[in-house]
Amino acid sequence: MLIFGKKLAALLPFFFRFCYKHFINEKQNIKFFNLMFNALHIILKNILHSEI
Repeated sequence: MLIFGKKLAALLPFFFRFCYKHFINEKQNIKFFNLMFNALHIILKNILHSEI
C-alpha cells in the first residue's frame, strides 16, 4: 500500500493540473471539481490510515 501511495502522490500534480484546466475552461465544472477533490481526499485518507 505504501508503494501505491507514493505512485498516487507522484500523480497528484498532473491530476490537479488536469482539474485546474477544466475548472478554468468551464465554470460549470465546479461540481465535477468538487466531486473529484472529495474522492481524492477519501482515497488519500484511506491510504494514510492503512499505512499507520
